[in-house]
Amino acid sequence: MRAELPLVKMVNHELAIDLDLFSRGGLEILNAIEHQGFDVLRQRPAISKTRKLLLVARAAAGKLL
Repeated sequence: MRAELPLVKMVNHELAIDLDLFSRGGLEILNAIEHQGFDVLRQRPAISKTRKLLLVARAAAGKLL
């Protein structure tokens, strides 16, 4: 997922926003998986509503710039 982040600067603006949001959302899920000790069978990893809102807000800000 981290390897995708430099691609954001190499594509058109519209695709860059989607790619950035997808990559950062994926990283958040990977962090959640690590945080719960990699046990994804007992509990589904999740991103808090606050983190989701921050990810979307960042993507929206990128769209405006």
